[in-house]
Amino acid sequence: MSTYFTEAASAEAVNARVGEQSDPRLREVMAALVRHLPAFVRATSAWKAARRNGARNSISC
Repeated sequence: MSTYFTEAASAEAVNARVGEQSDPRLREVMAALVRHLPAFVRATSAWKAARRNGARNSISC
């Protein structure tokens, strides 16, 4: 694992921190969350930008 935290290595880095002692279900849920969180943030950010641009366009009409 590299010394820098990148999106590509984020799941590996976070899952390594959860540890083997934690509940297996918690590890599974956290692994899924970490895998899908970047896409969720990108989708949400794109939605906010589109909504903001749409609101701006409807005001200028």
